[in-house]
Amino acid sequence: MTNVIDAHNHLGGPDKGDGMTQSAGEIITRMDAAGIHKAVVFPFNDEDPGISFSRSNDLVYSDVAQNPSRLIGFGRLDPNQGGQAVAEAQRCVVELGLSGIKLHPQAQKFAIDSATVYRIAGWVATVRPDIPIIFDNGKPASPNQLIGDLAETFPDVTFILAHMRGGDFIEVTAAHDNIFIQTTGVPQVEVVQKCVDELGADRVMMGSDSPYHSMEDEVMKVEALQLSKGEKLMVFSGTAKNVLKI
Repeated sequence: MTNVIDAHNHLGGPDKGDGMTQSAGEIITRMDAAGIHKAVVFPFNDEDPGISFSRSNDLVYSDVAQNPSRLIGFGRLDPNQGGQAVAEAQRCVVELGLSGIKLHPQAQKFAIDSATVYRIAGWVATVRPDIPIIFDNGKPASPNQLIGDLAETFPDVTFILAHMRGGDFIEVTAAHDNIFIQTTGVPQVEVVQKCVDELGADRVMMGSDSPYHSMEDEVMKVEALQLSKGEKLMVFSGTAKNVLKI
């Protein structure tokens, strides 16, 4: 098995909506079974997240600190909390040393074009443009085009579409060099194949969305793509390495 980075996993819980949980030990066990070397982790929509997910982000930091060779931590934010969300972004990146920011418009019920989201992206652009922002996308609350507008406003910030969802995900990604997309939760190999064919392997990264989807199934899906060895390596880990600067 080639080097593999799973760029989309949930850690902690229980999730407010469905009660799901996943510990660091469970993630690593699943990684080992699937042949995955590193995994990006961020909080669920936790029942008790703290102020703008501060408590959940502390737990991610702690688990990553105990497993630095296997886990890469992202902080999650709640833009509804205004300035506190911006402050938590700063704390996650500067104090905790987390590697990215996760935003979920539907779960936290905020608009992508809200002033706070633009403040968060503006802070990243000014202070740490090497930190990517990943959006749950392609739902009514998270149209891809609004993420495209954000990417156009902040061309030095890297944005990630978590899913191949919403109909226009290829067009929006193609229109902005600073948007990348994950394979996460897409069952059809042909959808991923089309995305790689049209965007290039260097714009696509593997992500399983565990524990909601199987890491092993996601690996097999990428293995099934009609790509060169180099292109598969790019989807498996190269794109994530480029985005995460690792």
